[in-house]
Amino acid sequence: MRVKQSKSKNTINYSIIKDIKVGNKRTSTIVENLGNHNTLLKEHPDMEPLEWARLRAKELTEKEKEENKDFLITFSQNKQLKQNQLNEYHGGYLFLQDLYHQLDLPRINKEIQKRHRFNFSLDDILSRLIYGRILAPASKRFHPRIFKNITRT
Repeated sequence: MRVKQSKSKNTINYSIIKDIKVGNKRTSTIVENLGNHNTLLKEHPDMEPLEWARLRAKELTEKEKEENKDFLITFSQNKQLKQNQLNEYHGGYLFLQDLYHQLDLPRINKEIQKRHRFNFSLDDILSRLIYGRILAPASKRFHPRIFKNITRT
Protein backbone atom coordinates (compact mmCIF):
# COMPACT_ATOMS: atom_id res chain seq x y z
CA MET A 1 0.00 0.00 0.00
CA ARG A 2 1.14 3.50 -0.66
CA VAL A 3 0.16 7.10 -0.05
CA LYS A 4 -1.46 9.13 -2.80
CA GLN A 5 -1.41 12.92 -2.69
CA SER A 6 -4.04 14.82 -4.64
CA LYS A 7 -3.04 18.44 -4.91
CA SER A 8 -5.66 21.08 -5.58
CA LYS A 9 -5.58 24.87 -5.61
CA ASN A 10 -6.05 25.28 -1.83
CA THR A 11 -5.00 22.02 -0.15
CA ILE A 12 -3.52 18.54 -0.46
CA ASN A 13 -5.70 15.46 0.07
CA TYR A 14 -4.12 12.23 1.31
CA SER A 15 -5.37 8.71 0.72
CA ILE A 16 -3.94 5.21 0.96
CA ILE A 17 -4.16 3.15 -2.21
CA LYS A 18 -3.44 -0.46 -3.01
CA ASP A 19 -2.23 -1.83 -6.34
CA ILE A 20 -4.10 -4.85 -7.67
CA LYS A 21 -3.17 -6.89 -10.71
CA VAL A 22 -6.18 -7.97 -12.78
CA GLY A 23 -5.08 -10.22 -15.63
CA ASN A 24 -2.18 -8.45 -17.30
CA LYS A 25 -3.25 -4.98 -16.18
CA ARG A 26 -2.49 -3.16 -12.96
CA THR A 27 -5.14 -1.06 -11.26
CA SER A 28 -5.29 0.71 -7.92
CA THR A 29 -8.09 1.01 -5.39
CA ILE A 30 -8.50 3.42 -2.49
CA VAL A 31 -8.21 1.65 0.85
CA GLU A 32 -8.69 4.67 3.11
CA ASN A 33 -9.20 8.40 2.64
CA LEU A 34 -7.14 10.16 5.31
CA GLY A 35 -8.29 13.73 4.75
CA ASN A 36 -6.73 17.00 3.72
CA HIS A 37 -3.45 18.59 4.83
CA ASN A 38 -4.99 20.99 7.37
CA THR A 39 -7.12 18.32 9.08
CA LEU A 40 -4.16 15.98 9.44
CA LEU A 41 -2.06 18.83 10.90
CA LYS A 42 -4.76 19.41 13.54
CA GLU A 43 -5.19 15.70 14.34
CA HIS A 44 -1.45 14.94 14.47
CA PRO A 45 0.42 18.16 15.33
CA ASP A 46 3.63 16.32 16.26
CA MET A 47 4.19 14.91 12.73
CA GLU A 48 4.05 16.07 9.16
CA PRO A 49 0.90 14.79 7.40
CA LEU A 50 2.89 12.92 4.75
CA GLU A 51 4.99 11.12 7.39
CA TRP A 52 1.88 10.14 9.34
CA ALA A 53 0.17 8.93 6.16
CA ARG A 54 3.18 6.73 5.32
CA LEU A 55 3.15 5.26 8.83
CA ARG A 56 -0.57 4.54 8.51
CA ALA A 57 0.01 2.85 5.14
CA LYS A 58 2.73 0.72 6.72
CA GLU A 59 0.38 -0.29 9.58
CA LEU A 60 -2.35 -1.30 7.14
CA THR A 61 0.12 -3.30 5.04
CA GLU A 62 1.35 -5.23 8.10
CA LYS A 63 -2.22 -5.84 9.24
CA GLU A 64 -3.15 -7.20 5.80
CA LYS A 65 -0.12 -9.52 5.77
CA GLU A 66 -1.11 -10.93 9.17
CA GLU A 67 -4.67 -11.59 8.00
CA ASN A 68 -3.54 -13.36 4.82
CA LYS A 69 -1.14 -15.85 6.39
CA ASP A 70 -1.24 -19.42 5.08
CA PHE A 71 -1.76 -22.31 7.44
CA LEU A 72 -0.80 -25.93 7.19
CA ILE A 73 -2.43 -28.98 8.73
CA THR A 74 0.11 -31.72 9.39
CA PHE A 75 -0.48 -35.39 10.08
CA SER A 76 2.08 -37.88 11.34
CA GLN A 77 2.35 -41.20 9.53
CA ASN A 78 3.63 -42.93 12.67
CA LYS A 79 0.74 -41.89 14.89
CA GLN A 80 -2.27 -44.19 14.93
CA LEU A 81 -5.65 -42.71 14.13
CA LYS A 82 -8.37 -42.87 16.74
CA GLN A 83 -11.38 -44.96 15.88
CA ASN A 84 -14.56 -43.10 14.80
CA GLN A 85 -12.67 -39.81 14.48
CA LEU A 86 -13.10 -37.56 11.44
CA ASN A 87 -9.79 -37.23 9.61
CA GLU A 88 -11.09 -35.90 6.32
CA TYR A 89 -11.73 -32.23 5.65
CA HIS A 90 -13.58 -30.82 2.66
CA GLY A 91 -12.82 -27.16 2.08
CA GLY A 92 -14.33 -26.85 -1.40
CA TYR A 93 -17.45 -25.25 -0.01
CA LEU A 94 -15.47 -22.19 1.19
CA PHE A 95 -15.26 -20.77 -2.33
CA LEU A 96 -18.97 -21.40 -2.82
CA GLN A 97 -19.75 -19.85 0.56
CA ASP A 98 -18.07 -16.62 -0.54
CA LEU A 99 -20.18 -16.52 -3.72
CA TYR A 100 -23.30 -17.35 -1.71
CA HIS A 101 -22.73 -14.34 0.55
CA GLN A 102 -21.82 -12.04 -2.36
CA LEU A 103 -25.21 -12.81 -3.89
CA ASP A 104 -26.74 -11.68 -0.56
CA LEU A 105 -28.79 -14.87 -0.26
CA PRO A 106 -28.67 -14.99 3.58
CA ARG A 107 -30.46 -11.62 3.77
CA ILE A 108 -33.10 -12.74 1.28
CA ASN A 109 -33.64 -15.97 3.23
CA LYS A 110 -34.07 -14.03 6.48
CA GLU A 111 -36.70 -11.80 4.90
CA ILE A 112 -38.61 -14.81 3.58
CA GLN A 113 -38.32 -16.52 6.94
CA LYS A 114 -39.72 -13.46 8.74
CA ARG A 115 -42.74 -13.35 6.43
CA HIS A 116 -43.60 -17.04 6.72
CA ARG A 117 -42.38 -17.85 10.26
CA PHE A 118 -40.63 -21.14 9.50
CA ASN A 119 -39.48 -23.35 12.39
CA PHE A 120 -36.24 -24.19 10.58
CA SER A 121 -33.36 -22.22 9.13
CA LEU A 122 -34.09 -21.64 5.45
CA ASP A 123 -30.58 -20.25 4.96
CA ASP A 124 -28.88 -23.41 6.26
CA ILE A 125 -31.00 -25.69 4.11
CA LEU A 126 -30.61 -23.67 0.91
CA SER A 127 -26.86 -23.20 1.35
CA ARG A 128 -26.28 -26.91 1.99
CA LEU A 129 -28.38 -27.94 -0.98
CA ILE A 130 -26.49 -25.56 -3.27
CA TYR A 131 -23.06 -26.59 -1.97
CA GLY A 132 -23.98 -30.27 -2.14
CA ARG A 133 -25.29 -30.10 -5.70
CA ILE A 134 -22.12 -28.41 -6.93
CA LEU A 135 -19.54 -30.33 -4.85
CA ALA A 136 -21.07 -33.77 -5.27
CA PRO A 137 -23.84 -33.83 -7.85
CA ALA A 138 -25.57 -36.87 -6.41
CA SER A 139 -29.14 -37.46 -5.39
CA LYS A 140 -30.75 -35.39 -2.63
CA ARG A 141 -30.70 -38.41 -0.32
CA PHE A 142 -26.90 -38.47 -0.50
CA HIS A 143 -26.51 -34.86 0.75
CA PRO A 144 -26.71 -35.54 4.52
CA ARG A 145 -23.75 -37.94 4.18
CA ILE A 146 -21.74 -35.26 2.39
CA PHE A 147 -22.30 -32.66 5.10
CA LYS A 148 -21.08 -34.91 7.88
CA ASN A 149 -17.58 -34.45 6.43
CA ILE A 150 -17.77 -30.67 6.02
CA THR A 151 -16.23 -28.60 8.81
CA ARG A 152 -19.01 -25.97 8.79
CA THR A 153 -21.65 -26.34 11.49
